[in-house]
Amino acid sequence: MTGSITREELKELMEREDVIVVDVRLPEYYAREHIPGAINIPLDEIDKNLNLLDKNKRVVVYCTSFDCRLSPTAYRKLKRLGYDVLDYEGGINDWKEKYPVEGNSE
Repeated sequence: MTGSITREELKELMEREDVIVVDVRLPEYYAREHIPGAINIPLDEIDKNLNLLDKNKRVVVYCTSFDCRLSPTAYRKLKRLGYDVLDYEGGINDWKEKYPVEGNSE
């Protein structure tokens, strides 16, 4: 596996492991809808929120869609810092095509 993960791989990983799923979008987008169980750490706040991440667990970052550049940037940053990280490039738009989301848009 390169640094990316598909929707089905993420769903399976979340069922199998204690994985940290991180939504790197702004808080207002996270509040509207996010992958169930995901935490919100906006890209520009990752450095000051590393305490929320555990280097002993796999971290999966995501943003809006395949066109969004936030999660690839977060992936590269966390990879450089030594995290076991994957980028869910499809993001929330890909996820909600098949699986439910949490948030106040429901």
